[in-house]
Amino acid sequence: MKTGFAFALLFSLSLSFAACSKCYDCTQEITVAGQTQTTDPEEICTSDQSEIDEREAAGQTCTAR
Repeated sequence: MKTGFAFALLFSLSLSFAACSKCYDCTQEITVAGQTQTTDPEEICTSDQSEIDEREAAGQTCTAR
């Protein structure tokens, strides 16, 4: 019975953590030798929206996956 309870608790905790984190692809436009290029997407997984807000304020474009 303890094993079943531990499994149920572990399962519910894993679902709660999975729901909190969201993944984004962030890119940025840069100018090299007078030509504008877009950087390769950087995958960011976070539950803290302020991290994405800071990246966008710094000029990156982040889209949810």
